[in-house]
Amino acid sequence: MPAIKAPVAELITDRFLTPGQLLHRFTGEIGYRSSRPAKKTAAAGVKKVAAKKAAVKKVAAKKAVVKKAAPRKAGAKKAAVKKTKSQKARAQKGQARRVVFRTAAVEAAVEKVAPSKSAEAARAGLVTEGKSAHSSVRVFYATDRKPLVKPTGVQYGSERQIGGELSYGTCIVSIPKKHKTGHLESPSYLRLEFRPNPDKHIALLETTTLDEDHFLKAVSESVAKSAAKDAFIFVHGYNVTFEDAARRTGQFAFDLRFIGAPILYSWPAKGRVRDYLADEANVIWTVPHFERFLGLIADRSGAMRIHVIAHSMGNRAVCDALKTLSSRRMGPNDVLLSHLVLAAPDIDAETFRELAVALKQMSNHVTLYASSRDKAIQASQKLHENPRAGAPPLVIVPGIESIDASGLGSDWLAHSYFSDNWPALSDIHALLSADTPAAERFGLMPNSDGHDTYFVFRV
Repeated sequence: MPAIKAPVAELITDRFLTPGQLLHRFTGEIGYRSSRPAKKTAAAGVKKVAAKKAAVKKVAAKKAVVKKAAPRKAGAKKAAVKKTKSQKARAQKGQARRVVFRTAAVEAAVEKVAPSKSAEAARAGLVTEGKSAHSSVRVFYATDRKPLVKPTGVQYGSERQIGGELSYGTCIVSIPKKHKTGHLESPSYLRLEFRPNPDKHIALLETTTLDEDHFLKAVSESVAKSAAKDAFIFVHGYNVTFEDAARRTGQFAFDLRFIGAPILYSWPAKGRVRDYLADEANVIWTVPHFERFLGLIADRSGAMRIHVIAHSMGNRAVCDALKTLSSRRMGPNDVLLSHLVLAAPDIDAETFRELAVALKQMSNHVTLYASSRDKAIQASQKLHENPRAGAPPLVIVPGIESIDASGLGSDWLAHSYFSDNWPALSDIHALLSADTPAAERFGLMPNSDGHDTYFVFRV
């Protein structure tokens, strides 16, 4: 049986009501009550819908206000950022101007003859520039290293060439457009650089072999294109590979703004720290080969001014060769070199004093650079248990300009200061280009040990 609704049940139970009362109760209570709440519910629903619509409109109005305000805030932020950037740019520009003005003043004072890298160097065929992000420097070379023929071309290892026969050729060395003076930009594992990139690093791009006659002809052509008919020969030190020696020669020539023929003489250094004793033997072995090479350049290059720049252990080969050549001089005017630059010489100090007479006979100008911070020379001095010419006490010999470079040196060893510092490069440039004596070079100032005069860098 279906369930009976509550109002009907009440009618059944109310037996004593009259039919009128029952009808009144039915229509007044049941019918009226059932319709009135319905009306209230509908009205409430309408009100709720209207409230929701109003809320939606309110939210939309707020969004519109936010949208209008956002561009204003963004514009204000952008304006603030632009203002900050412009202030920083003005500050940096002011610093750059001060640096430029200072550099210009230094260059004007130091470099009385300042050749252009792009103009005269290009005419001499030394520096070439293309569409890539690097320039190229051509370096001539002579070596008594044993050649290694590989699919990529000829290379030179650390072994001696049988019979001491010299090999000749040219190297193309890249110089990045963002190169910093004195830096030998190289790949770094810390920067995830695993091979040389000529747009970022100073790299040996190409090695071309030449026979002796073609080599000397190419050198003479390069010399003829330079106004001063210059050539310099760089002799590297211990623990240097052929590739690194070529890279350093290219960087050195580029930073010196050298116009003429840059030449590398590379002897068979092992390129390893532990092979110091082997390198000592090899540098003695190379002396007669270097001696012959100097004679070839003097006789057949057409150079009016020949400069030799020796570094570290390479000074031994240079000084011994010049000593032998001095014994063959035909007269007091038979001078071979215009400048002899001895950088960080790893030579016994007393032996150097004995060689000084021969060195002055073979070169118009002799300059010695030494440093008390040079750790490589300190190690050599400890090994040999005798003072070295490249470390204190500074060797001062009449007729030789001795320069204390203790204030220079950007690497940990402070051994390559002659080529990795702007003051040293500027000093060597003034020396080679204008024969400016140390007393007149802007970056130096005189000092004295109580008896003799030497010079120190203004740092």
